[in-house]
Amino acid sequence: MNSKKGFVIVEDDDVWVRLARHALQPFAPVESAGDISSGRDLLGSGGMPAGVLLDLELPDGSGFQLLRELRERNFGAPALILTSHTRAEFLREAGRLRAEFVVKPPEHEFLEQFARRCISFHWTGDERIGWLVDELARSEQLSPREVEIVAASVAGIPRELMAQELGISVNTLKSQIRRLLLKCRTTTLDELARSLLTRALAGSDLGPRREE
Repeated sequence: MNSKKGFVIVEDDDVWVRLARHALQPFAPVESAGDISSGRDLLGSGGMPAGVLLDLELPDGSGFQLLRELRERNFGAPALILTSHTRAEFLREAGRLRAEFVVKPPEHEFLEQFARRCISFHWTGDERIGWLVDELARSEQLSPREVEIVAASVAGIPRELMAQELGISVNTLKSQIRRLLLKCRTTTLDELARSLLTRALAGSDLGPRREE
């Protein structure tokens, strides 16, 4: 696992914080800050989160500024920039910082998709897997727990450790895996993981197009 399982929102508008929290909370705990200074403190107080949401315009600077600092600290997890603007230079800067870019108000479904990609990255450390797990989750209507099970299986996490990390018993995990396999119409979790890995290695049409 490559991060602590959680999200950090740096946004000064409580309305957008509540909206984002509502979409992300089913997947992992959410913490928030209202400016860059508080965001730095929050991000420096423990392990790096599975994903960050940053407002472009904050009272003491730009979300790009904070994300640039994070990338310089080798923070590789997904990032989402929230903004009221669509200027081309902002899109290019988001691409350079390996961030997604969405105009307010973000749709609930989009935030859920972002959450799934973050949680997948938490388990696998691979953005390509995140896009594939999100695609699978949307097509088969997977729950947040089932998303985690798929991502953890791709990462090769043993069942006992997976159950421990999820805070459930091995028997409960087995029951959840059975339901997951029925949804995905496959016989084993290993088979499902191998199919995602094969597609990830092929690497075709994964993720958003980045402007250079």
